[in-house]
Amino acid sequence: LAMMSYRFALRLQQHGAMLQQQDNNTNGHDDGCHTQRHSELGRNMRTRERNLLQTTLDLLMELRDMDDDGSSRSHEMIMSDVNERLADTFLITKRFYEVKNHRHE
Repeated sequence: LAMMSYRFALRLQQHGAMLQQQDNNTNGHDDGCHTQRHSELGRNMRTRERNLLQTTLDLLMELRDMDDDGSSRSHEMIMSDVNERLADTFLITKRFYEVKNHRHE
C-alpha cells in the first residue's frame, strides 16, 4: 500500500509538471479563466500529492516499527526520497507563484 501511494504521488507530480508546462507555454495569451482553472487544479493536485506522500511515510514508519530484525534500514532510502519529494511540492508551489507574479509585472 505504501508503494502504491508513492506511485500515485509520482503520477500526480508528472501531471502537475505537464500542467505547469502548459501554463508556461501560454505566455500570458489566455483569457484568465483558463489560468485560474489551471491554478486551482494545480493546487488540488499538489495537495493530493502531499497527502499521498505523507501516507507513504506513515505506512513505511509503521513497517519500520513492526520490524524486529533490523532490516528496516532498507526502507530508509525510500523514506528519504519521499521526504525530498514532499519538500519539493512546497518549493514548486513557491516557484510557480514567483514566475506567475513576475509575468504580470
